[in-house]
Amino acid sequence: MRKIDVTGSRFGRWTVLRRVCGANPTKWRCVCDCGTEKDVLYQNLRRGLSVSCGCYRSDWTSEAKTTHGLRGTPEYSVWSKMRQRCEDPGDRAYSRYGGRGIYVSPEWTDYGRFYDDMGPRPTPEHSIDRIDNDGPYCAENCRWATRQEQANNKRSNRLLTVAGETLTMAQAVGRYGVPYSALQARLNAGWSDEDAVFRPKREMTSEARRGRRLVVGGVDMTVAEASKIYGISYGALSHRLDAGWDPDEAVSLPSIRAPKRG
Repeated sequence: MRKIDVTGSRFGRWTVLRRVCGANPTKWRCVCDCGTEKDVLYQNLRRGLSVSCGCYRSDWTSEAKTTHGLRGTPEYSVWSKMRQRCEDPGDRAYSRYGGRGIYVSPEWTDYGRFYDDMGPRPTPEHSIDRIDNDGPYCAENCRWATRQEQANNKRSNRLLTVAGETLTMAQAVGRYGVPYSALQARLNAGWSDEDAVFRPKREMTSEARRGRRLVVGGVDMTVAEASKIYGISYGALSHRLDAGWDPDEAVSLPSIRAPKRG
């Protein structure tokens, strides 16, 4: 197996000098920006668990104690926590921010500049929000937003264009009354955004449902027969047909099951 060579690479304040011979597990001799040299486990470098000789935390503590005039205000708290989750591997939220490449722009390492760009927080319900969830904390990508506004900006939100307006799925459900599960199923089946929102759901009595028939691949059959032939549960197939799926797609696309809870 070819050995990985990270000589010259930077991990936080560390610069890798050389591999430590004979070390198991693998260690690398690193030099910190402050000049301190130390042997560091490769897995700690790779996972962001070691970013300095210890001087980073010392500097952070010192900076946090600095008086900025507005220290102790909600805005200062937002700024401090923003930096900590992006820059401190010991922070509980680091893996979701600094650990995945989210960083604070160099300009915003100065609290005064941050406050000049963002201004005061409008209400206690507002917090800082990144418009591009994969982008950095910087003036061009941040705003004050409520919890609902931030929920509409989550990475998991799918954007739809309905009646010339861009909406999240949650907004479309709230505005047009289409069930979320039906909307999601229709979009996954390749429906257009507007068809997924506006096409009416088929309503059937239980008696009509039992005798329901469909044509799949040119062959006429009952729902129960299609369920057995194509290996899809009767309930899932009926639900798809109720949501307006094309019969061929309803029997051919695999069911998505939620993972079992351990």
